[in-house]
Amino acid sequence: MEMMRFLGACLLVFQAAVVLADDGDKQGAGLLDAGRLEKFVDELPDMPVLRGYGVGEGGMLVAGELTVGMYDTTWDLA
Repeated sequence: MEMMRFLGACLLVFQAAVVLADDGDKQGAGLLDAGRLEKFVDELPDMPVLRGYGVGEGGMLVAGELTVGMYDTTWDLA
């Protein structure tokens, strides 16, 4: 019961602080306006295109062979 009273009192204090801090701006005083942020897009690097199909007789698409994997590599640490 005491915990509920404490939480209720904290809620009232928080609400009073919000009302006192409100300067009349209805868009949320002190909040970040996302519309004023700088917009940017990173350029994408050139990526290789892997096609898993080929062109068969008559221009029909046919399934092709696509091998993707890891290969053994020896590193020269000298």
